[in-house]
Amino acid sequence: MSDSSALNLTLATAALAISRRFNYKIEDSTECLTYYTASLQEINQRLQDPKESASDGVVGTILGFACFDTNIGNWDRWKLHMSGLQKIIKVRGGLQSFLGLHILQTTILWVDVAGSLILDTVPRFELPQISSIEPELHHSPRILTFVQKWETQYPELVDIRDNLFSLASLARHANSSATSNNLSQDGTFICIRLHSVAHGFLCMSRDIQPAVAYSNYPGSAIREALRLTSILFIAMIKKHHGVVPSGVPECKLRLSQFLTQVAVDWSSFMDLHLWVLMIGALAEKNGRLWYVSEISATMREMGLIKWDDLLDVVKDIIWINEILDEDAEMLREEVIGSQLN
Repeated sequence: MSDSSALNLTLATAALAISRRFNYKIEDSTECLTYYTASLQEINQRLQDPKESASDGVVGTILGFACFDTNIGNWDRWKLHMSGLQKIIKVRGGLQSFLGLHILQTTILWVDVAGSLILDTVPRFELPQISSIEPELHHSPRILTFVQKWETQYPELVDIRDNLFSLASLARHANSSATSNNLSQDGTFICIRLHSVAHGFLCMSRDIQPAVAYSNYPGSAIREALRLTSILFIAMIKKHHGVVPSGVPECKLRLSQFLTQVAVDWSSFMDLHLWVLMIGALAEKNGRLWYVSEISATMREMGLIKWDDLLDVVKDIIWINEILDEDAEMLREEVIGSQLN
């Protein structure tokens, strides 16, 4: 490597991998921290040089810093690196100035969305052109019925519609790919397609009003619950495919806090309510008595007697068999047990 800052960062990353192999803490890896610090010092010097400050080497190394901090979960430092990267790429003319560097665009998409998903913040970069994959049409009657009712009741909140369509199409693709056992070999699925769908949900505006205020905005409450559930669903896909960090712990906590603190009127969208509860429960696994109770109550309210009736509903919304079926079987025992008590 002719770029010494990139070389030092590569050595720091290698030392990190070795430390993890032997279960060492990152702060105990002197070698890792030494190389990381050396690379950081060199980059700081290059940033002072007008000829170097926006060079390919600086862009690649700062992106490498962001990747490194994504891997170890240092989100404060990740935010600093992403902010610096954003400024430099703006000077270069935006992501479109890197059209020939697909791996760079893919990595930026990955790192930007990975951190934004865990922090639930709006991504810093727009979707690159490499992510413009035509979605498969999804003709689920329940999704279409939801869209028709939603557009009538809450026409000002239609952004959730397009994002749910994208997620439903993603799930349909995953189900069809799983049957031929080739999804794990599809390099674009996680790197580009999944993170592109996540990008859409993360770009949605947040309702930061107090929980009690949602009673006056039932549409906003449902929209936020669906947004949080969809982001959790994406994190569960990442976890299933071994992506670290997946974001599941952070996403499931945000969803459970929202559902337990905000009174949501689901009367017009009971099937979507059931889907939200199921995804939340399947992500929780332990300590999910609240979810189990809510699922049982919602089944009674919808007139669903058998567990298979429940599965028919949620699978007709958004579901990936390979990821959720086995865990759903374990949840079934808990729900049925609660109904017998």
